[in-house]
Amino acid sequence: MPFVVTLPDLGESVSEATISRWLCFPGDQVQEGDPLLEVSTDKVDTEVSAPASGRLSEVLAEEGQVLLIGAKVAVIDQSVAAPEATTPIPPASAPEVTHTIAEPDGGQSNNGTVDRPYVTPLVRRLASEHGVDLSGIQGSGIGNRIRKADILAAAAASQPARDRAPQIQPGDPLTATNLYLSTLVSLRIRERGLDTEHLRGTGHRGRIRLVDLPTTALSAPGRTPRADRTEKLTRLRTVIATRMVESLRTSAQLTTVIEADVTAINELRKQYGSAFLDAHGIKLSFTQFFLRAAIDTLAEFPALNASIAADGETVTYHGSIHLNVAVDTDRGLLAPVIRDASTLNIAQIGAATVSLADRARTGKLSPDDQAAGTFTVTNTGSRGALFDTPIINQPQVAILGTGAVVARATVGTNEDGTQTIEIRDMAYFALTYDHRLIDGADAARFLTTLKRRLERAEFGDEVAQTLTVDSPVPSTC
Repeated sequence: MPFVVTLPDLGESVSEATISRWLCFPGDQVQEGDPLLEVSTDKVDTEVSAPASGRLSEVLAEEGQVLLIGAKVAVIDQSVAAPEATTPIPPASAPEVTHTIAEPDGGQSNNGTVDRPYVTPLVRRLASEHGVDLSGIQGSGIGNRIRKADILAAAAASQPARDRAPQIQPGDPLTATNLYLSTLVSLRIRERGLDTEHLRGTGHRGRIRLVDLPTTALSAPGRTPRADRTEKLTRLRTVIATRMVESLRTSAQLTTVIEADVTAINELRKQYGSAFLDAHGIKLSFTQFFLRAAIDTLAEFPALNASIAADGETVTYHGSIHLNVAVDTDRGLLAPVIRDASTLNIAQIGAATVSLADRARTGKLSPDDQAAGTFTVTNTGSRGALFDTPIINQPQVAILGTGAVVARATVGTNEDGTQTIEIRDMAYFALTYDHRLIDGADAARFLTTLKRRLERAEFGDEVAQTLTVDSPVPSTC
């Protein structure tokens, strides 16, 4: 009996998805719950499990194809019972392959057996063809699942040294700040024959990303210049491009910039930083104070915590502040949401920001984690930029960019009116706003209020209180 597999609901506001990769192929036996394919949306990448057991008789969608939720993607023949075990018999000429995967922590299931991530038929076939022992491979996929790239990397590593380029294994340190390379990045470095001594990364904590390879790697003297390379944009980059252009086309966007003295905030960080780290396990960063000040200022300027309908005829002033915080990831810029941000203290804001950033960078965000935000903050200074002109996250009406904090010689005024030169910690704050609703004077008033709040730095009592009171992050974050 044929069972038609459809693209399942992937979360609020998600209407379509791209088929990233098929994990099973026509003729494969599948069990209900087995990973069947991977899909990508504008919010997350995720696996779709088989809703029934049997033989995969037909695949109705190709990799790279964009489908609406509910579209047919495959057919499973339930009349062909799936076997209890999915381990294929390797060819007689191939080395014996043991389909077990060692857990890094020796974790076991409740029945005393070792829990092992699912291995797809394709991966098994590749392992058999290349003579790779799956028990010695640490997977780079979701839940440590072994992927095709892991098999190819292991196969390449097993070749005689004279037949391959210098190897870089995941985990090999390149520099003091690059302590981890993904399997895919390692493969690309090897394929292109890049000089690893000169690679510098722009990822989290200096980690090397794919985008760094063609632009930041330095060629050895006399090496032939690389040829041009053309490849298809990822699903996320395509969505980002579409939304950014659409945002500029939809609203009349202007940017106003102001400079604030954050020396007093830096003094609070020095005063409470060590105790804060001990109490909460996270650093007391400038970002936490910037977010706290922005949240408090939004309460005074509700017009900036609003959304304009797609037809441009109605505006909704939101009662709650759901704060999108932009996160730089290997896949592109994501903006998960801190729910009900006005109800959180500085410690809770910091914990929520760290948690969302970690989940964004490890691909663990749910579709709803980025939905229904009311205002966005992007830390453009995280890579040293003084300021930029951020683009509004539609249908919101404003976005705040926070620049790098730099020590600068500034002119101060003493009580007697004489001017002095002082070294102060300064930062720029750029507000891009929708001129359909907000005028330049409104934007300037918002920024000057934010500036006063930051320069007064009246956060000391709040920070001190978090050191003695347990401040768990609500589940809505």
